[in-house]
Amino acid sequence: MSGQAKTQGKVDVTIEARHRGKVARVTIDNSAKLNALSSPVMEAFVAAVEKCGADPDMRAIVVTGAGDRAFVGGADIAEMAGLDSAKARAFITRVHGCCAVVRRCPIPVIARVNGHCYGAGMELAAACDMRVSAQN
Repeated sequence: MSGQAKTQGKVDVTIEARHRGKVARVTIDNSAKLNALSSPVMEAFVAAVEKCGADPDMRAIVVTGAGDRAFVGGADIAEMAGLDSAKARAFITRVHGCCAVVRRCPIPVIARVNGHCYGAGMELAAACDMRVSAQN
């Protein structure tokens, strides 16, 4: 993985088979930046949720952040700083796309909030059907 890809983060999907179907864990992994949502992360997130939601054996999706410091610490401010108005509009549209894919998912989506949750992270958590938080 290149240095640039590391700083932009990724989305990991693990699927657990259970007695009555499958449960997917979709992990936003950009822990160096409190799991901030960069454009590549948002695109991967939308694709992952769409794929899991289309699986007829899937019973739930759990969305979480990597590590224990943050669920999602917001949008990637470093990426946003270099955007002109048109690119900023496209960036914010991607944030809204993350929320929309969760809202239209045909199966329950649960936010597992494991640390800080700011800005776009709050929007994403609010879009989920249910939120479960760690005490910290």
